[in-house]
Amino acid sequence: MDHRIVRDRRGCYLAALDRLIGVRADVHEIPPRRAGLPVITAVVYVDVPAPGYVTGFTYGLSEVDPHDGFSMGCEISMTVRSVDTQWAMVPASMVSALWGIGSFRVGRVIGSSRALVEGSSMTSVLLAESPDVVNGGVVPIDDGAVAIIGAYPIHASEKEFIGQNGFDTFWALTWDRYDPLRSSTV
Repeated sequence: MDHRIVRDRRGCYLAALDRLIGVRADVHEIPPRRAGLPVITAVVYVDVPAPGYVTGFTYGLSEVDPHDGFSMGCEISMTVRSVDTQWAMVPASMVSALWGIGSFRVGRVIGSSRALVEGSSMTSVLLAESPDVVNGGVVPIDDGAVAIIGAYPIHASEKEFIGQNGFDTFWALTWDRYDPLRSSTV
């Protein structure tokens, strides 16, 4: 793999996100959890899409061959109503931990044995449609585009509900997708 080309693609993606969002991101590298895997980039925006929110994007998944029906490759994004930037780091930490173990596709629930962020009782993430901050769920870059999959924090009881009743049934319920401190919906 030509790492110069990968770095250029990463730079194009970061610049495209900054243009789309309208501010410059804080960028953090998440080291791989296993040898031989790539570094995942956490792209963090504070007060996006509005004051009191944080939004995070990954970079790294779209470097591999396209999968799960996304001919353009995909990345993960989370937006929550919080000032704690650790929420914006959750998608990149999740990808770093699970890279090569399973797919990142809409409808998948990813659980943890501990809270996603200290102070929250949420232990799982639901992958679904892109958050509103990415209009249309696609970030155009020089060599094509990157599809954005949304990541939404959920409770363990909601993870179980989805396992028993399916993604569509849970997604149709009324719940605040951006409140990481909310009570369980089920």
